[in-house]
Amino acid sequence: MNNTEWKELTINRFGDLAKASNTLHHAAQFIAYAGKHLIREEPDDSHTSAVWVPEKNLLAGQPIKSVSTELRVALHYPSLILMVTDKDLNELGSLEMNGKTKPEALAWLKNQLRELGLDVRPLTDKIHFEIPSHEVENGGVYKMDQSGLFAELARYRTNGHLVLTHFAEQFDTASPVLVWPHHFDEGSYIPLQFESGETITSVSIGLAVPDNDYDSPYFYVTAWKKDGLNYKNKPEITSPGHWHQHEWTEQVLEGKSLTGMDKNRQRDTAFAFMKQALENVFRITGIAKNLK
Repeated sequence: MNNTEWKELTINRFGDLAKASNTLHHAAQFIAYAGKHLIREEPDDSHTSAVWVPEKNLLAGQPIKSVSTELRVALHYPSLILMVTDKDLNELGSLEMNGKTKPEALAWLKNQLRELGLDVRPLTDKIHFEIPSHEVENGGVYKMDQSGLFAELARYRTNGHLVLTHFAEQFDTASPVLVWPHHFDEGSYIPLQFESGETITSVSIGLAVPDNDYDSPYFYVTAWKKDGLNYKNKPEITSPGHWHQHEWTEQVLEGKSLTGMDKNRQRDTAFAFMKQALENVFRITGIAKNLK
């Protein structure tokens, strides 16, 4: 863990932060549209997913093969800029989405990809899931009312990627740490126990965006077992982490609980939460594993 890697979280206007997050969620759908219609379909839907690139504050889609190269659709968080890049994330074209409508952004993207050699006739804004509503779906425009909010959400992404990657890399079975366009969370699915080649116990770790339960981004750890889990005598978790028990059971650390701390304590609290939450899962499921 490197102190310089964690980005200090400072903004506590969580209603405004949630609104900005929803704008980014809708803007990021162009990554999903490109994946859905221009990349070969994968059983786990990962062709529509993206990766967070901390050093660029960039959410980058999966590579799309063109005639002579590979292209990626990406979103620069702090400036709300939609981009087309080469496979190494060098910018080939960009669009400031602030003040643009959804049809304008889609037309720009299709034109950019066409000029770079892609057949864009299959590309539409049709997708197989619904996300929270936004004015762009009714003719409104993407807005950057308060740019600092978008930079703060980039910091959340970088911090989440730092924590999730650190722990996912300790499991040989962990899936890549990806951002998913439906719920807009970044996470990794980790099978833990198997029977006849089938996963019978697993855990999912992630950073979720504000939703109906929490008004700030939050870390979560969710366990699953084929024959069910007994939470009657569940282990305690150190505050400010807690057990979420409304409709489902998982362990949660809200981002809003970190903003009153200094940078180093924010980082240490997030890492300590994830480690303890995973160790609680091991305790519940009877798994023996040591974590760093």
